[in-house]
Amino acid sequence: MVVEYLDRVHRIKIHVRHAQRLIRQLGYSLRRPIYRYVQASEEGVPGFWEELKKTPSRPQKQGPKGRPF
Repeated sequence: MVVEYLDRVHRIKIHVRHAQRLIRQLGYSLRRPIYRYVQASEEGVPGFWEELKKTPSRPQKQGPKGRPF
């Protein structure tokens, strides 16, 4: 992200590894972002369940003697 910012805003081109070294020299650590899922609201739950009930069921798989698994 730092390399993209420097390139787009300041027209400075550096390699990612060099940017990583500079960030470490400034005293920062490199961390991956934490992804979190947004909680759903109760607003659409009844419609979701109605739509889910209307979904056709999958056909059952047949075993070697014609019986379902």
